[in-house]
Amino acid sequence: MAEALEACGPAGTSELAAWVRDLAADSLRERQRRLDEVERAPQPASATPRRSRAWLAAPVAGLALAAVAVLAWPRPAPAIPAITISPVVHVDAPPPPAPPPPAPVVAARKPPKPRVDACNPPYVIDSAGVKRFKVECFH
Repeated sequence: MAEALEACGPAGTSELAAWVRDLAADSLRERQRRLDEVERAPQPASATPRRSRAWLAAPVAGLALAAVAVLAWPRPAPAIPAITISPVVHVDAPPPPAPPPPAPVVAARKPPKPRVDACNPPYVIDSAGVKRFKVECFH
């Protein structure tokens, strides 16, 4: 079916318009009737067309030019305040604080010797290769 549709080729504009007209004739007639009613209805007074605002361009451009001129106009240099020189008074700085006392020397402790634990491991392997658990290790 897809091959048959492809073989037909695209439909022309007039053929497509006729197909739409046949398919939706009632709906199209109703829409055309409503459109005709709207177009024939009198326009309300508030729906007058707007006037062009081209007359505003010249005053707005003049104001912009005036603003640029005011901002670019050279301004007088600001007055520099008089500098007063006062006599310099030398004050001796307080002596630096004494260094903190040295920290007491603590002798390093030797790590304790590992305890010999009779239950580590809790078993022995006899001459036959059999693991035998130590009864004294079961408290």
